[in-house]
Amino acid sequence: MKHILIIAAGLFCLNCTLHAQSSSNHIFQVMNLAVSPRVASFGGNFLPLQDKDVLLALHNPATIDTDLHNALGFTFLNYPAGINAGNVVYGRTFERYGSFVGGIRYLNYGTFDRTDDAGNAGGSFTASDIVITAGWGRSIFRDIRMGAALNVMISDYDVWSSVALGVDVSGHYHSPSGLFDASLVVRNVGRQIIRFGDENEPLPFEVAAGISRKLKHAPVRFYVLLNTLNQWDLTYNDPLNPDYTVDPITGKVIEESKTVDFLDKAMRHVTGGIELMPGNLLRVRLGYDYRTRQESGVQTKMGLAGFTWGLGLKLGKYQFDFSRSRQHLAGAPNYFSIRTVLGG
Repeated sequence: MKHILIIAAGLFCLNCTLHAQSSSNHIFQVMNLAVSPRVASFGGNFLPLQDKDVLLALHNPATIDTDLHNALGFTFLNYPAGINAGNVVYGRTFERYGSFVGGIRYLNYGTFDRTDDAGNAGGSFTASDIVITAGWGRSIFRDIRMGAALNVMISDYDVWSSVALGVDVSGHYHSPSGLFDASLVVRNVGRQIIRFGDENEPLPFEVAAGISRKLKHAPVRFYVLLNTLNQWDLTYNDPLNPDYTVDPITGKVIEESKTVDFLDKAMRHVTGGIELMPGNLLRVRLGYDYRTRQESGVQTKMGLAGFTWGLGLKLGKYQFDFSRSRQHLAGAPNYFSIRTVLGG
């Protein structure tokens, strides 16, 4: 495992030589999709939580431990416009080598009509992404864990294809009381091995952190996630919809205050939510993503853009989870998952 960490450190140094770019300039955006309805319920792409959920391990490898032995999880994601995604994850502990998870996730963009410049039909083609993950985690101190995951990313878009290798490294603290968790995650450290064209395109590198806190005398847990800490300014200025207003009397541009601008940029890094746990069988989850609301909401009708919610239900040895992430007025993806422990 030392070799994995050495590789991760080397790739991290390589990544740091790249200039900060907007997320639209990164390939393999499939890596930013939540693979768990629990994660999607809070608007993020990982959770600072260790509670025997094998699906969380794909987002946060430091949570891989012996509790995930023989754990199996499936997720299906239904997007608008016929786009579908899903994954399967399995955990296994070997006495000599430690605890591991393996997973495969996919994103199918559907079938497209192939046409020439004049619009003449010429058959059809498909587009898809596949990610193969192998992760490992272990305890380094009494309450602190670390983990790493190697991701092999494969894109196939008609006659174009690409392959990349990326590493996720994370650390996690789980308090002795079980009421407080904190995580630091470095995601998608790596590069393309096979390129689409002549240029090497960057992966969606990200540094993220988060905390979760359960109230001692109430069935409630709070989550706060800090995303994309490696890039301060996440705003996007649309030239067709400039972010300023004009005074109708003087005709001068009304400039936004520096305080408002600072708060806007800061809040784009924050997502959060609350989980209600009335008993051992049911979970109710609510989340909010400020950045999604600012980028995807329509100014004249914001609706519920940026709000997320989900439910969890345990029936015997099976755990079912569902979430709905309201990303735009045009539609919202639905996440479904089922988890169990084989032989349990």
